[in-house]
Amino acid sequence: MIRAGRDEDAAGFIALIGRCWADYPGVELHVDAEVPELRALATYYAGVGGAVWVAGDVEAMVAVRPGAGAWELCKVYVHPDRHGAGLAQRMVDVAEGHVRAAGGTRVVLWTDTRFLRAHRFYEKRGYARVGEARAVGDLSGSWEYQYARGL
Repeated sequence: MIRAGRDEDAAGFIALIGRCWADYPGVELHVDAEVPELRALATYYAGVGGAVWVAGDVEAMVAVRPGAGAWELCKVYVHPDRHGAGLAQRMVDVAEGHVRAAGGTRVVLWTDTRFLRAHRFYEKRGYARVGEARAVGDLSGSWEYQYARGL
């Protein structure tokens, strides 16, 4: 079951992202220092004109927000135990459907250069890598690739 995310899902958001990042050496989640919006994510996305969704008991999540010339797909995470079940596909379908309903025609996203499984997923959905990697400036020393797709 996919539903709108709520601020009350904060512990689930944090646990899910932390679990997903645990598979990548050197990638650490520092909530208060870097992503404090996770403590009230529904309010955060509503405040910027976007939305967030979860599946089940926060087994997966996805969010979108409008930007200059494109919507941004954000926070796409699926618990590793659910990989391969089509859940990420369904979550992104919901987010892209929201973008279309809002009149959006282009989606961009940023993904860590180390997240190779995610890169393959986005490319299968028709997203193409755009430009050079950018440094995030976070405590994990992350670099990200941008991907984009027309709807």
